[in-house]
Amino acid sequence: MKSKKYHQKILKIFYQIKQDMNKKKLEASFRLTFSLLIIAISGISMSSCNREPNYEDFMRSVDQINDKQRDIFERSQEVSKMIREVNRRHPEKQITFDSTLGLSDEQQSVILELIRSEQDASFKGVLQKLIDTRKEVVGLQEEIQKIKDKLPTPYLVKRGDSHRSICLEYLKNAHNISGKEAEKLIDKVALVDEMVPGFNIWLYYNDGVFGTFVTQGDAKVNPNRLRYSMRRDREQRAYERGKAEADSLKATSPTDSLTVQQ
Repeated sequence: MKSKKYHQKILKIFYQIKQDMNKKKLEASFRLTFSLLIIAISGISMSSCNREPNYEDFMRSVDQINDKQRDIFERSQEVSKMIREVNRRHPEKQITFDSTLGLSDEQQSVILELIRSEQDASFKGVLQKLIDTRKEVVGLQEEIQKIKDKLPTPYLVKRGDSHRSICLEYLKNAHNISGKEAEKLIDKVALVDEMVPGFNIWLYYNDGVFGTFVTQGDAKVNPNRLRYSMRRDREQRAYERGKAEADSLKATSPTDSLTVQQ
């Protein structure tokens, strides 16, 4: 009887050890599977992050940057107008504003102090709008940076650069495309004639598709606004030149010559 109980106890211990071993194997198997799953997910995530955007994504992202920089320019114009009013009322403060750098923390502190002490409710509203607009500009700048982080690094325009020459260098040096083929690709895209130091030139090439865009970057003027301004100036000069030539022809017309001879 004692021997039977002893054997039963031994079998019970053995069964318990076997269960523990199976449990540990299951846990080890689960840990291994989970680790492999994490590695796979990480690999997918990394490949997704490192994947170069296709042409449509690239074009859409650059358009978003352009739109947001245009919004920043418009808000910066509003800020400049409001700051002129602040400086007119408080010449001892003389707030300065840079369209690229914005307001410094020190200048914002000055404006907040003016808000606290201002008695004119209307002007107090102007001061508060100034602070709110500044926050909007900062928010837009952060949104632009998030978009830029997903794109290839743009070329920063320097004095003397041309859009065509930068595109040519990019295709030849980055993608080993011959000069002749590169010229053909460049001829298919719209180039910006007016380059300002600080502009960003975005360049894309993949599987025979080439694209390029120009955004404001660190410059103080938007490319579209600059293009419009320069076109307007050219049209004005052409109008004045044509008017001067017409006046000159009118002054020396045959009718006038006949009158002089008589």
